Amino acid sequence: PTALPCSRGQPPDCPSRAHAGRRRRSVKMMDGPPKTAGSGGNDPGNVTYQFKGEDHTLGNALRYMLMKNPDVDFAGYTVPHPSEPYMNVRVQTHEGVKADDCVKEGLANISSVCDHVLKTYNKAVKKHAKQQQGS
Repeated sequence: PTALPCSRGQPPDCPSRAHAGRRRRSVKMMDGPPKTAGSGGNDPGNVTYQFKGEDHTLGNALRYMLMKNPDVDFAGYTVPHPSEPYMNVRVQTHEGVKADDCVKEGLANISSVCDHVLKTYNKAVKKHAKQQQGS
């Protein structure tokens, strides 16, 4: 089945959500080989990733970066239970675009943002230290 149009900004219970027309195809463990879930063949543009030892901090940042990508139809994450060390990220992309590539790009973007924040912070600390010495 094909996905319905992208529905960014609509409530989660909206029937026209982008993921409504597609079934769960595969789950990829980030610390092991991919596992198939549900029926049907593997769809490289319709994947659920499971990150071990991650929570809302990475989940929300990755979801945000994925949704900024114009090739991504849907991106969402869940932390099934606080006592379990897993975070699941669901990604659906346009036809012909691999979810793996979009996730790698999203993670690289998060890394770039973190590098920029660290660089900006370090500059501010140095500037503050100079001001303190001059006063």
